Amino acid sequence: MVMANGLRFKTARDLFMACPAIARDMRTLPTEQPSIEFCRNLLAGRVPEEAITFCAYLLPDRAAVWWAHECLSHLSELLDGTDHELLAYVRDWVGERTAPTIAPW
Repeated sequence: MVMANGLRFKTARDLFMACPAIARDMRTLPTEQPSIEFCRNLLAGRVPEEAITFCAYLLPDRAAVWWAHECLSHLSELLDGTDHELLAYVRDWVGERTAPTIAPW
């Protein structure tokens, strides 16, 4: 279920409880802070990359995929032709009104 503000979980602890895999991907322990506040603190902390990981779990699927697309599209000099083709596919998928389920790769 997506909250009114577009986020999937009210607090960082809610997210960690619902998605135990995040604990393997992050070193920062969850708190009862609202998700946005927790993310802002991660961004301002010693390891701001943890904010990226947190957002990947926090955002609804389509928003997370679009956000990753936007991040990668700013690294175009590091991407090859196949990468650019995949980014175009992602752009088209996110732009569809009703997207198919994400494939379990």
